[in-house]
Order: sequence, then C-alpha cells, then structure tokens
Amino acid sequence: MKNIILILCLAFLSSCYGQERHKEKEHKPGSANAYMHQTPVKDLVRRFESAERDAYQQPEKVLDYLGDLRGKTVMDIGAGSGYFSVRLAKRGAQVIAADVNDEFQAFLKERIEEERLEGLTLRKIPYDSPGLET
Repeated sequence: MKNIILILCLAFLSSCYGQERHKEKEHKPGSANAYMHQTPVKDLVRRFESAERDAYQQPEKVLDYLGDLRGKTVMDIGAGSGYFSVRLAKRGAQVIAADVNDEFQAFLKERIEEERLEGLTLRKIPYDSPGLET
C-alpha cells in the first residue's frame, strides 16, 4: 500500500474564515461551513490564491518541511482551489484533492486541465468522512 500523508490544513480554515473560530458541524447557523456557503466560490478562490495568503502561509516552507514527496500519495483534505494540491503535485507527489464542494471540484478540474497537471486526482467527500478507503 502506498504511503499516505494527510495534510489537514488548519491554516486553510483560517484563511477562509479570518479570525473566526467555529466548532459547529455542517450548516448549523454560525458554523464555518455555513459562513463559507455565503461567499461565492469565485470570491473564495481569489482569496485562497492571493499573494496575501502566500505571505502569511509561506507554502514553500510548508512543503520544504514535508521533504521529498516523490512516490508518496498525499490527500489534501479540504483542497478547495488546490492551493496546496497543485504545489504538492508539482513536487512529485500523487495527490488526492478531496473536498465537499462541487464548485471547488469543478474549478480544480479545469485548473488541472489548463495547467496540464499530472499526478492530481479529485475526490468528492462528505462532511463527515475524509474517504480514506483505497
């Protein structure tokens, strides 16, 4: 079985929701998911892929910390626009970009095709399971 590295991008959540901290599940009023669903995906993509995010997230440092990813399978849970998924694939990882949102999955599918990215597959997952079954 391939090595699986899970990246739970808590920083992703903070980039999506600013200073807010939510513990509720799914679409309860006031939950992170309810908040996100009030913002159009195109606006979220713009925010997720911004230079401001690069400045505080420092994705290259994160990837350097992970080391050599060639031959590894990485599941990016909550992949969104593919901020980390694309970078991981470019470093040689086989990436499963998992997300609950159909619009993010559609955006990322187009991005994969436009950028001719290899080693990056999509997986639609439910809110309550990361879908780790192989």
